[in-house]
Amino acid sequence: RVLKGDVKSAFRHLRTRANQVFRMAAYVKELGILVVDMAAPFGWSGSPPCYALFGRAITWLMGRRPRSINEANFSEWSVEIVVLGLLWNTERRTVSIPEEKIAKARARASAVEQRGTASKSELYKLLGSLRHVANCLPTAKPFYQRLQTLCTSAPRFGRIKLTAGAKTDLVWFRHILMHGCFAELPLAMFGELPAPHVELYMDASNLGLAVLDPACESYIQIQFDDEEKLLIDKVGSGHDEFSINVREHLCIAIALWSWGSKWSAQANGRTTHVKCWSDNAAAVSWCNRMHSNNAFSQEINRAIGLAEVYFNLRVSADHIPGSANWMADAASRAWTEPYIARWTNFSSCWVQTQVP
Repeated sequence: RVLKGDVKSAFRHLRTRANQVFRMAAYVKELGILVVDMAAPFGWSGSPPCYALFGRAITWLMGRRPRSINEANFSEWSVEIVVLGLLWNTERRTVSIPEEKIAKARARASAVEQRGTASKSELYKLLGSLRHVANCLPTAKPFYQRLQTLCTSAPRFGRIKLTAGAKTDLVWFRHILMHGCFAELPLAMFGELPAPHVELYMDASNLGLAVLDPACESYIQIQFDDEEKLLIDKVGSGHDEFSINVREHLCIAIALWSWGSKWSAQANGRTTHVKCWSDNAAAVSWCNRMHSNNAFSQEINRAIGLAEVYFNLRVSADHIPGSANWMADAASRAWTEPYIARWTNFSSCWVQTQVP
């Protein structure tokens, strides 16, 4: 159980010696109580001299006042409590965004989208509402980027016209707020991710791409058409819209939207951790950081983020040496020899998932 409160004399119990500032927690074993000093997140522990200076100043300022405790500032002991605007459940170890905050964010996003213009103050309020979403759903961060850039460039007075990119991000955020799962998100997904529930192996070439799901003996295989091959031929002449990095990155989005509904149905409301193995370091980085300077990969990240929200997934990517990823490599080149025979023998008992 937890409680929250504000004690104006609580600073007296903090360590004010510079070399002890980093010790910000205590555990009372007999009572089963964990105490965490929330001063640490403000950065004082990273600057001991500054912390000690402020500690002495506060002691002098507050020492002349009565040492009283206002019990109205405390909540009751409970396994469920609202802190920092989020609903925490210590029994189920989950965090949720309250419905009223989702409704407020949806209303602000719709209002700005309909007007097509916004003041700096309105953008600050919008970003403040959407920040809860971005904190609880890391995959929402790509949708946040252009809105933050727009807010930074907005004039102090007057209004600024929304860019095409900002309008697109608001549309995506509206979909996230309408269809996203914001209730009882497992805290385990916010730190080091648990063992994956699904592991996928993928590869792309100049001929096509493939994604393998060995646990289900199923695969996705797409041969590039003439238009896509023309984009590939232009890569060497300064056009990187459909480079090998982008194609490898695209494998992740296609897999999520092809199999996401199946995983969601099998999970019975639980969050599914999907791990993607790729031999392309750039695609792995773009997926994990949810950031890329490539315009096409930015859209792929948006597709990945929306799939995570729709199907209640958490996606991570890791690198696998190309020599160990030989089956996915063969599947992405299965239209030429010697890969045809190799892939045909391997996939004889597997089921192909058709991609529209």
